[in-house]
Amino acid sequence: MMLRLLRDWWGLQRCQWLTKEQLVELQAKKLKAMVNHAYQKVPFYHRLYVEAGVDLNSITGTSSLSKLPIVTKQLLRDTPLKERTSVDTDCGSSVARTTSGSTGMPITTLQNPATVSYRIALWLRKLWAYGVRPQHKAYISIPGRESSSLFSSVRGFSNFVGKRKLRSLSLAADLHDNFRRISTWKPDVLVAPPSYFRALIRFSEEATQLQPLKVAVTMGEALDNSTRKLIEETFQTEAFVSYGLGEVGGVAWECPTHSGYHINIDSLVVEFLRDREGLTDAHSGELCVTNLYNEATPVIRYRTGDIATLLDDDCACGRRLPLMKNIEGRILDFIQTSDGRYISPYTLMHTLEGVSGIAQYKVTQRKDYSVVVLVQVADAEVEPVLQLIQHRCRQLLGDTPLFIKRVDGTENLAVSKFRVVESQLNR
Repeated sequence: MMLRLLRDWWGLQRCQWLTKEQLVELQAKKLKAMVNHAYQKVPFYHRLYVEAGVDLNSITGTSSLSKLPIVTKQLLRDTPLKERTSVDTDCGSSVARTTSGSTGMPITTLQNPATVSYRIALWLRKLWAYGVRPQHKAYISIPGRESSSLFSSVRGFSNFVGKRKLRSLSLAADLHDNFRRISTWKPDVLVAPPSYFRALIRFSEEATQLQPLKVAVTMGEALDNSTRKLIEETFQTEAFVSYGLGEVGGVAWECPTHSGYHINIDSLVVEFLRDREGLTDAHSGELCVTNLYNEATPVIRYRTGDIATLLDDDCACGRRLPLMKNIEGRILDFIQTSDGRYISPYTLMHTLEGVSGIAQYKVTQRKDYSVVVLVQVADAEVEPVLQLIQHRCRQLLGDTPLFIKRVDGTENLAVSKFRVVESQLNR
């Protein structure tokens, strides 16, 4: 496993400096291989492409991707994982990854050891670009339990990067406990969503001051300019943005020039769609992503719901990975209870994802501290679902006023993937 990781990291290090022509050729080769693999070995894609009359020989590169059907979040969620998994996947050696549910619709994929290694190598590439080396200590946050960390999936990885100098930080854990851990261990690098940085900074005003960082990396949510400035001033560091999706892995990242976000075109294909249909010549639109390395559970032409703009400019850093800007991603808020506790949005999402029968949801905290949970119930008895939601949320929120409301459809739910957990406090 470690040899594979080293090989993946070294290969990705080299790829970012290839010429544009070499990168496009590499991308096309990987794309054709992935589409053929999905057709031959994944029941979901085989059925989808047969019904759409896809001619596999016509898929020669990104320009021919429009011949393939677009896959939506709802379609993936409604299709059993077994049907989306390659028939030759060794499930015993693979790990299941469920998205954070920040759209209110979590999706599970299966990742074999090769996929896990490659995803870690992508992380190492950008951390290396930020000046992070094996001697530096880093906390990388994860939505769920620490045992589910991507980095813990590679045996011996912590020792490889410097005698356990890389640790995971559960976003679902108590903020007070995590604050103590950060203050005690004093990491050089902290990777977390903007909402988590804001909560740590707010909490630090009530406790002790936070230690400076060498690098701060935000992920999982959109980073606004005011939050970036807050992070950099508080931690006396430089902040970078990493954009990715649990379903497809790392998509794009800021380099030290901050000229935009480098797209990992050696590892995936990013299309910019208009009106959510087909390819266009427009440079700005909804992102549609194809993963080029996860053969266990392929994700091809996946409509993300995020908006961004493709840049034609070359980056001063010299990397040939193309740039994009203006990513309109998810925005999440912490919930503050009436007794002064901070509840991570990822804790709420993790709690609600465990309730069978939820199709979609939205959590809003009003200015009077009360919390309203809007729920669309799938094919299940409504009352037991609502009662379980009430029970689990009550355990989290204590005496904070709580209202659970059922809605009939997404049009009434009015859920935006940009604010599935929203607080109106201090706005």
